[in-house]
Amino acid sequence: MVFCTLKQEKERNKSMRILVVDDEPAVREVTRGSLEGLGHEVVTAADGKIAIELLQAESFNFDGIFTDLEMPNMSGIELLNEVRHRVKFNLPVFCITGQSAPADLEHLRTLGFAAVLPKPYRRDDLKAMLNSIPAA
Repeated sequence: MVFCTLKQEKERNKSMRILVVDDEPAVREVTRGSLEGLGHEVVTAADGKIAIELLQAESFNFDGIFTDLEMPNMSGIELLNEVRHRVKFNLPVFCITGQSAPADLEHLRTLGFAAVLPKPYRRDDLKAMLNSIPAA
């Protein structure tokens, strides 16, 4: 069991600005609602290209990105590569995917995602991923 000070707990529970990228409107909205229910500000995009445009327009003012893996125009892996190489290297990018085979999930982790979450997921799963983001 991990114990933390009140200050550490308060820092972990601070409101964050999250970009959610998914081509399925229902999944995008459920993820948005879950994250907003946890007290975070959420901006959404329907694909990776729109996400890159939002990141640039917003001066990369996000604490993390949750992205689907398979999307038209730009996949989650392509989005990750754009963020890492052209946009902002240290911005945590989390992969949410329908793939569930352990080998597939491990492969995705090796690509540089901060974490990989198989669908379907619960709000507590999103919360745990956010808690892994270091306090600024």
